[in-house]
Amino acid sequence: MINSLSELYQRFDILYQDILIICKTCTYHDCEGYTWLLPEEADNLGSSKAQIIEINGNCNFINPFVDLIPTNFETMKPQCPLLDNKLCSVYNQRPLVCRTYPVGLTSIDGKLFFVLFSDCQYSMMMSYMSKMEFIEKVLDILSDCSLDLFDNIITTYSAVDNLFKYPEGRNEYEVLASCRDLRLVISNS
Repeated sequence: MINSLSELYQRFDILYQDILIICKTCTYHDCEGYTWLLPEEADNLGSSKAQIIEINGNCNFINPFVDLIPTNFETMKPQCPLLDNKLCSVYNQRPLVCRTYPVGLTSIDGKLFFVLFSDCQYSMMMSYMSKMEFIEKVLDILSDCSLDLFDNIITTYSAVDNLFKYPEGRNEYEVLASCRDLRLVISNS
């Protein structure tokens, strides 16, 4: 059972051990936008060179406006200020949302789902068989989380998701599993 965020990081780091090769040549806008943080991550990154902003007292983000003045929060997708030559300058401290990409969370008709974003180069380069194997491993990792850890992730994402509108539409994705179904699996194990 995965009881801590650091254990979850380790499991995803093993699964994603070859992603950096693809990230170095990526031309997509994966590292743009608003990087949300779990409360523990906000505390940890706050002691690094990252500037953290808190919205509504319960949503933490890496401040993407270090060198910019935002004009429209709904359409602007600022680049992460922690990128240095397209690579993360706090790679070993990067948050869960960055560690799991192209797997992420999204809401569909008020329900939360884990999804595989299909517009990521890493996702696009997988063959059908390797994608199926990858998805199975992701779901195994998520199913192995403690209920407290899983609920912390879902509760935090729900608060973040309630802040945003998507005027240009959401990214393209493939649904992996509903959070409700995964929570049932965790509860019954």
